[in-house]
Amino acid sequence: MDELERKLTVSVTKNGKTYSFRRPTAKQLMHADVLAAQYRGNVPINALTYSIALSDMVASLNTYDTDPKGFNFSALNHE
Repeated sequence: MDELERKLTVSVTKNGKTYSFRRPTAKQLMHADVLAAQYRGNVPINALTYSIALSDMVASLNTYDTDPKGFNFSALNHE
């Protein structure tokens, strides 16, 4: 991993499991927005309150995650 890639990547360890995330590209930012809208069932955001922030966060985590690949953060339970 070169110096630039190291600066663009952050790892977080929680309960003995490590997750790595990379700063998103413009394409990934748009993908996260589309994924968040899908999580909301394509309901207009002015009809929602709490789920807007939650769907945005989960969609972002699912999009920016580099390790473990394909992990679904919407399945996490609060511990």
